[in-house]
Amino acid sequence: MPHFILRRERCKQCGICSLVCPAKILKGEEGAFPSQRPNTDGRCIACGHCTAFCPHRACDIDVLPPDLYRPVERKLLPSPEAVAALCKSRRSIRQYKENPVPRELLASILETAGHAPTAKNQRSLRFACLGRGALSTLGDLMAERLEKPEATALIVEAKGLALAWRRGMDPIFRGAPQAVFVIGPNGHWDGVDAVIAATYLEVAALPHGIGCCWAGYAMSLLRESAAMRAVVGLREGEAVHAVQMIGFIRLRPTGIPAREPLNCTWVE
Repeated sequence: MPHFILRRERCKQCGICSLVCPAKILKGEEGAFPSQRPNTDGRCIACGHCTAFCPHRACDIDVLPPDLYRPVERKLLPSPEAVAALCKSRRSIRQYKENPVPRELLASILETAGHAPTAKNQRSLRFACLGRGALSTLGDLMAERLEKPEATALIVEAKGLALAWRRGMDPIFRGAPQAVFVIGPNGHWDGVDAVIAATYLEVAALPHGIGCCWAGYAMSLLRESAAMRAVVGLREGEAVHAVQMIGFIRLRPTGIPAREPLNCTWVE
């Protein structure tokens, strides 16, 4: 059970920690030491807001390792123009170099993606990284399922993938050397949390020359067979909520295509 820790010798009694606490378990105001409100045990979600916003490093949560704390290096933060350029130049990558992303580099990118927000800070997601061998096995199983006569709307739509796969093409994983599967329970928010994490993954990979593409058919077909789920290593009660093909980019975009004018309704 998470608990708030205050280093009184560092605290300047500014009241910021109690102000930013989303669970409102902290009592404090300017000129007073903060403390945890009575009868709030179990309500702390260990989000680290008090730690992140305290300008004096006086706050901690007992379940968050203090040695992993890092100050924000504002000089490393990109400009608004750089963020806009990154987001607008992002493309779904379907042509990859042969060499896989080294495990240490991919682990670093996934660690960054792990900082994506989750509902109520539930942190229930995990990643599974599959290489070419596992993807080949999974592709065979998916093609086999698509060839069966029992039809669903998805199976009817994806029949052509099996034909192409049997002819030596790869319309399922696009020849990617790896794919990352974002896995979590089947709770109310887990699917949304996974999509956010997969988006963080894609953006975090780009500066390394690594591109991604969402593998929607792979994600959907995994629901069709226990054999497929076994390849990914799914446990009881888990589901794959997002899949990203990933690899070093072979062909880089050189322009930003036009988009339709912004469609936004403003309500005040």
